[in-house]
Amino acid sequence: MDNNRQALIFAEFKNKSHILSDLQAYVKTMLELRHLAGNAPELEMLMLTEEVGELAKAIRKDHSILKTDKAKLANYGKSSSEIVDILIVLIGLCNSLNIDLERAFLEKESQNIARQWTK
Repeated sequence: MDNNRQALIFAEFKNKSHILSDLQAYVKTMLELRHLAGNAPELEMLMLTEEVGELAKAIRKDHSILKTDKAKLANYGKSSSEIVDILIVLIGLCNSLNIDLERAFLEKESQNIARQWTK
């Protein structure tokens, strides 16, 4: 039953206009203009890991009971900003690997729908 519903929702989604390809092209152009394009995938992955760490710090600052060094609070961005940084670097990684993110997403999601998900 759930697989049929997933398949219906996915079929509707695939038929809609998508901006992921446009976003990927935009990020490619902006990274080129900022002289940040053309990095090896290994460097892009390192940068992605760094950005994920920055998101962890932002979440810890705003949503955690863990203590934070108050002298460094200004160094931690907002979670929303850090997530966008992750998206930009992830798209840059896709570009360095010649991955069409929208096509890859649609292919992977069609595989996920066929899987049996259990708790």
